[in-house]
Parts: sequence; structure tokens; C-alpha cells
Amino acid sequence: MGKAKASFATSSGFAGWLIVIIPLFLGLLATNKGKNKNLRGFLLILIILLTICLILTYSRGAWLGFAIGISLMIWNVFKNLALKIKMLCLFVSVGLLAIYLVLPQPIKTKISAIGRIDFKYSYQTVNARIKSTLKIDQGSTPIRLNLWKESLSIIRDYPLVGCGLNTYSTVARGYKSFEGGGVYPHNSYLQMAAETGLFGLTAFLWVLFTFFKVGMHYLNQSRNFLVLGLLSGILAFMVHAFFDTHLYSLQLVVLFWYMLGLTVAVIKIEEKNETISYNTRA
Repeated sequence: MGKAKASFATSSGFAGWLIVIIPLFLGLLATNKGKNKNLRGFLLILIILLTICLILTYSRGAWLGFAIGISLMIWNVFKNLALKIKMLCLFVSVGLLAIYLVLPQPIKTKISAIGRIDFKYSYQTVNARIKSTLKIDQGSTPIRLNLWKESLSIIRDYPLVGCGLNTYSTVARGYKSFEGGGVYPHNSYLQMAAETGLFGLTAFLWVLFTFFKVGMHYLNQSRNFLVLGLLSGILAFMVHAFFDTHLYSLQLVVLFWYMLGLTVAVIKIEEKNETISYNTRA
């Protein structure tokens, strides 16, 4: 049985969509806290189903991006907790670790077995897929590394303004270094640097830096879980884009820019509503 890919051409593309949508739904779920119970139940079921789909894509880059995106959500929630709750979480964590360290070895082995994910949907188990990330000489990892080397050679020859928009597939043929090479680098940032040069890549990264600076500044002033979910999903997508050319996929790049625009729109609307509310009270 193949990897889950839904209506996308590849499972990686499906995973790229999922890691944007799941944090968004988590933000909606947190925003709807204490309100419509039916909607909360529907969102919770949807999040669980989509997370299962994400696992079934077997996309390691998406898993990593999702983990980092969720970490942003957890960190933001944790830093806004009261000091007493933070200390309680710390003591509980240290206590559980201490208990685990003093447990007999047979019990430790059983506990470790619980955390091992051996579910198999595709050609290998999820646990084996995760472990393969550290093996740079097996699977698709060495192919990616060689493709990245080819893209770096193009960047070296066209450092400032690149080889031209949408010319990578043509130019890369002249840099083919192995059987199966001379194709897209499976790294959006390297491809962007090759096509638009370091100037183009810097301009793109500056837009993203400014976007996150505005978003995090807003979150520091207002606990808006919808904005937090949007930022987390976009961060997850950016991490995944380092391992694939999602910024050059029509389905995914439209989603990416739409989510950026939606995030800015939500922030502007919320700031306007807060200003109106403040003026009304005054």
C-alpha cells in the first residue's frame, strides 16, 4: 500500500497542506473554548483524523515541520501561564523523570515499548521511518544531499541575480552529477537562490522575517489563538519547504501566500476592534 496523498500528486504535497491546516484548526478549537460544543467536537475529531493522515504520508520533513510548529504553540501558551502553574509543570516533569530513573529495568523496557510506534501502512513502520532520518547514506537522504550540491554549484556560478525565473529544470541538466540528478533540488530556498540569486532569496526571507516579527509582537500583546495557529502552520510549512519545492507547487504556494495574507488581515481586524472598544469605553 502506498503513502497517503489524497488529491495531491505526492504524499509530501499532501503533508505540506496538512501541517498548515492542523495548527489552524487547533487555533480555532482554542478560540472556541467554552462556546459551541458541537463545533468543538467536530474540530477535535477533524484534527485527530488529519493528524493520522499526516502520519500516513510518511513525510519526515513534514513531521519535523509539524513538530516545530506545534512547539511554537506550546511555548507561547506556556510563557503566558501563571508562575504557579509553570512551577507545577516543572515539578511534575522533574518528578516523572526521577520516578522513571529509579524504576527497575524490566519496567523501563515496557514503558519504552509503549512509546515505540511500529504501525505499518507503507513499506516500513513509522518508527523505522523516523530512525532513518539519521541515516544519511540510506533511502532518499543521499539523493537529496547530492541534489543540494548541484544547486549550490548553480548558485556559485550565478550568485547575485540567479540563472532566471523558472529556468532551474533547464540549467540543472548541465550540472547533473549522478544518475537521477539534474532535476529539482527538493529545497525551496536553494532553488530560489539558484533562480533569483542571493538578492532574491534575501528579499524573500526579509518578508518572512518582518511577517513573523509583526505576528509575534501581536501575540505578546494579545492571546489570539487563531493567529497563533496560523503562525505555527506557516512556520511548519517553511521548515518542510527546506526539504521539498513546495514554494514552487501551485497548490501549495497559493495556500502559503493566502495564509500569510489571512494572518495579517486577522491581526489588522483585531487591532481595529480593540481600538474601537477602547475608544468606546473612554
